[in-house]
Amino acid sequence: DMEVLLTDHPCPTPAVSFTIVKEGFDGGVAITASHNSAGYNGVKLKTDFGGSAEKAITDAVEAFIGKNPVQSKAFSPGSPVIRDLNERYLAFLKSYLRLDTIKNAPYRILIDSMHGVGAKNIEQVLSGGKISVQTIRGERDVTYGGYAPEPIPKNLVPSIEIMKKKEYDLCIATDGDADRVGAIRPGGEFISPGILLSLIMIHMVEDLKKTGSVVTTISNTVLIYKVARKLGLKVHETPIGFKYI
Repeated sequence: DMEVLLTDHPCPTPAVSFTIVKEGFDGGVAITASHNSAGYNGVKLKTDFGGSAEKAITDAVEAFIGKNPVQSKAFSPGSPVIRDLNERYLAFLKSYLRLDTIKNAPYRILIDSMHGVGAKNIEQVLSGGKISVQTIRGERDVTYGGYAPEPIPKNLVPSIEIMKKKEYDLCIATDGDADRVGAIRPGGEFISPGILLSLIMIHMVEDLKKTGSVVTTISNTVLIYKVARKLGLKVHETPIGFKYI
């Protein structure tokens, strides 16, 4: 028998990866449409290091499809173990962030969860202190309000319209399974993920004093290479897809 841990409610894909690594599981499964519309619901396979399974593994799993009839098994006490996977994941994020500094800054932050599993997680993490955090599209909607839950301008119309009023200092948007991010400036200008990643690189090197190199897919912005060169970091380029990273 396999030991199985099941989340008690929808949670971000990174929470699944985090749990695999921290608790020593052999793998994990996230059932999600990711950043696609609901009709494209699928399965993400995670290996023991928390990352996406490589093609050889997914091919092997797919080879079993249709080989045997689907079987069902009633839950028994304690099998599978069912609990909240968000709790420990969000606690880790809180320990990583400089929350005292962030919470005491008088910023007004808008969160657009795009009806995905990000829900009000960011608002809960940042709540308290002088900072003001408001979430929109945080409730469950299996149609994602008619938009694909990918944080790009054409799908962020509601939050862009709010940001045009300049009532908030920043908008952060997460996709359907909360493993992609986008942002919007006051006035409604979209901040691309490439810019966000570049800022994170600068932060990791200059503030956190991290060393190492950068791995990026060929779909990323050339800004990644320019910033890496400025910081003296070597860049490794891969095909598109988390599994190649």
